[in-house]
Amino acid sequence: PRGRHPAHRDGPARASVMNPADPLSPGPVLAEQHRSPDPADSASPGPVLAEQHRSPDPADSVSPGPVLAEQHRSPDPAFPFTAIVGHDDLRLALILCAIRPEIGGVLIRGEKGTAKSTAVRGLAGVLAAIGDSGLVELPIGATEDRVIGSLDLQKVLAAGEHAFSPGLLARAHGGVLYVDEVNLLHDHLVDVLLDAAAMGRVHIERDGVSHSHDARFVLIGTMNPEEGELRPQLLDRFGLTVDVRASRDV
Repeated sequence: PRGRHPAHRDGPARASVMNPADPLSPGPVLAEQHRSPDPADSASPGPVLAEQHRSPDPADSVSPGPVLAEQHRSPDPAFPFTAIVGHDDLRLALILCAIRPEIGGVLIRGEKGTAKSTAVRGLAGVLAAIGDSGLVELPIGATEDRVIGSLDLQKVLAAGEHAFSPGLLARAHGGVLYVDEVNLLHDHLVDVLLDAAAMGRVHIERDGVSHSHDARFVLIGTMNPEEGELRPQLLDRFGLTVDVRASRDV
C-alpha cells in the first residue's frame, strides 16, 4: 500500500557497524598482532641486553690492577750520599777511597740499622759525578762463574765461536766492588778476591777458553761483628777500617 513506511519498502536496514562476531573482523589475537609498536618497548632493552650494551667505564681501562701497577713500578732511587747525617768518619773514608783508590778500600763494621749499606750505595752517585765506572755489588751467594766470568754459551750455540763472557770483577774494573756481609762470603770467593786484589788481574782457563783481563778496583765491605769475624787474609786487603754505632740520643 502507498501509506507503508519507506523502511518497510526496501527491506530491513543494513547495519553500518561491523558485527564483532563476523568472521571478517579480526579477533583479539590479530588485533594484538597488528597493534602499533610501543616506542618505549623498542627503546628500552631488557636487563641482559642493557648489560651487554653498557658503555665501558673509563676507569676500567685507565687504572691498572694492583698486579700491573706493581710490575710497572719504577725502582726506588738510592739514598743521596749528601743526605746522610752523622757518621763523619764513615763518609770521610768513602770519599778518600773514591779520590785515591790506592788506599786499598774500606771495611765498615757495625750493628744492624746503622746505615752502612745506605752510605755505600749512596756513593754510586758521587762516583758517577767524578766519572768513575760506578759501583758493582757482589752478592754473597754468587757463583764463581758469575764473579770471574765464563764461556758465552749463546755465541757457542749460535755461531760455534768460543767466546768469553766477563763477570763482576771485569765490570768493577776502575770502580768500586761492594760486598755486603763480607764476613759471610764463601771461602772460594774470598780466594778469588784475594788473587784479583793482589795481582790486579784475572786469568781464566776454562772449557777450552783462555782469557785474561784487568781487575783493579776499590774493595768496600760491610759486616756485622755479631754474625762472625772476617778472615785475616781478607782483612789485610782493606786499607781502612771504620766502626759505626747507632746514636743513643733520644
